[in-house]
Amino acid sequence: MKMHNLHHLTGIRGLAAFIVVFYHIEAYIAPYLDSHILSIVQHGYLAVDFFFILSGFVIAFNYYDRLKVVNKSKVYNFYLKRVARIYPLHLLFILAYLSIPVAYTISGKILDPEEQKFAKEGFFFSLFLMQSWGGLDTLTWNIPSWSISTEMMAYLLFPLMVFILNFICKRFKSWGSCIALVMSCLLLICIFQGSASIGDYIQPLGVFRCVLEFFCGVCIWYLTKYKWKETHGRIIFYCGIFIFLFLMNTDIKDYYFVPLTMSLIILGSVLHKSKVNDLFSCAPLIWLGNISYSIYLSHYLIRDWFKLLFLETNEASVFWIVGYVITVLISSHFLYTYFEMAAKDKVLKVFINKGPGKPIPLSNK
Repeated sequence: MKMHNLHHLTGIRGLAAFIVVFYHIEAYIAPYLDSHILSIVQHGYLAVDFFFILSGFVIAFNYYDRLKVVNKSKVYNFYLKRVARIYPLHLLFILAYLSIPVAYTISGKILDPEEQKFAKEGFFFSLFLMQSWGGLDTLTWNIPSWSISTEMMAYLLFPLMVFILNFICKRFKSWGSCIALVMSCLLLICIFQGSASIGDYIQPLGVFRCVLEFFCGVCIWYLTKYKWKETHGRIIFYCGIFIFLFLMNTDIKDYYFVPLTMSLIILGSVLHKSKVNDLFSCAPLIWLGNISYSIYLSHYLIRDWFKLLFLETNEASVFWIVGYVITVLISSHFLYTYFEMAAKDKVLKVFINKGPGKPIPLSNK
């Protein structure tokens, strides 16, 4: 069967990015939240796992069939479009982050102990999006960009993922993508065994977390190629949600179930049309989804500036919180509109005729 409209995934991505914003100001908003809402915010790091799986799905949706037969031109075009999409905004914010240590120096204020992140070697690794590939012991500079670094690794490995999944599916036919999905989830469990959470040990384990969950997304895209009934999609979707919510309220470690249940939720949501899809396809959430990358990369720098300028203690007022969130949203809207997409198109225009093969079309993918 054909997949249903995928606009709802854009809306969910926007909501997930918004949750990450609140996750990074949890200490400031905790006094104002109900315990149940606070629990959701405290698990905001799981939004990153959703991003990884969704990214694998979307990239496979757009590029899997193009890279089934690998050649230099296709691989070059794929890598160029990925770099053009994610690097310009990252570069803008890694350079903008230089303003924080400079501002503290000028103001005479002392950086918190956690601000050891402003190390020269960390800046160099971050500049080339390699800060989570090994070589650093701590998160550096624009903290959320660690996941962009691991995402870049997943892009580099994507042609290999296509080859591996094709090989498995040829051997095991229709069961191949299911086997690959389960094996990826089991491998994640083995890697994180002994950890308190899948969000732990970001520097040594983050790249494995991203690459394997990205591959989960590729696998669930492949699963959509099979014949499904509308009922099947509905069952998969609600089973994924029920298992996720049930296990989140137990003592079972999240790495045992989060990658698989999130994969099932995404798969089920694209296999059937529901009111849930319509809910997440509403205009405000689509807008939030469109600017989600700008939200994700900008919110930490804006938070640090708000702390420097408007926060004297560790307690934040409602006005501080509201002002911060509004600033993130407005800034992200203008970044997306006037920089993010324009910079991507500019990079592609510069390199469009310099690589091997035919010129590549411009798109938002």
